[in-house]
Amino acid sequence: MDLLGVKNKLLSLYKEKSIDESIKLIKSCDLAPGLSYSQDQYIVPDLVILEDAGNKVVNFINDQFPVISIDKELVNSIQHELKERPNEGIVEKIQNAKWLLRAVKKRNETVLRVGEIICKKQQAFFESEPLEIKPLANKDISDELGLHPSTISRILRSKFIQTPRGVVPLKSLLISSVSKTRNVTPIQLMETQMCS
Repeated sequence: MDLLGVKNKLLSLYKEKSIDESIKLIKSCDLAPGLSYSQDQYIVPDLVILEDAGNKVVNFINDQFPVISIDKELVNSIQHELKERPNEGIVEKIQNAKWLLRAVKKRNETVLRVGEIICKKQQAFFESEPLEIKPLANKDISDELGLHPSTISRILRSKFIQTPRGVVPLKSLLISSVSKTRNVTPIQLMETQMCS
């Protein structure tokens, strides 16, 4: 049966208007719906604030962090082999792998320590009014940890924390004081100006 015969057969069963609407609907369908698929990007926090016996505790979230380790059996067998036939290139690679593990561990510990300091200083923000945030700067954290302010800045740049108020960038919990003599945030200054 040709296309004209199909249309005539359909006209005998259905009204022409409903056939035209159906054809229009079919033509509007996407023939490749999978091509328009896009994956959503979700923010995955690095730290989380948990309640533990009335105290707020900051934990590093390891779930999203890849597990990095050295195959100790392989290293032991290689080191045994290296005693008989020394190879500086392999020794250097093993040392680099161990250094990488130490560096990643130290970085994670530093991120956790920065989160703990911020949580301790901004306790009021997590418990009461969201506008009650205390002055805190990179320099304050770097002085307390004995690290360079640029290290703290790098940590704050791309890290997020899961708080009772939702996921927020760590950097958003730092506000510099607007006074050199007193610790006053811009929000606190506006509140005192509005009250007077």
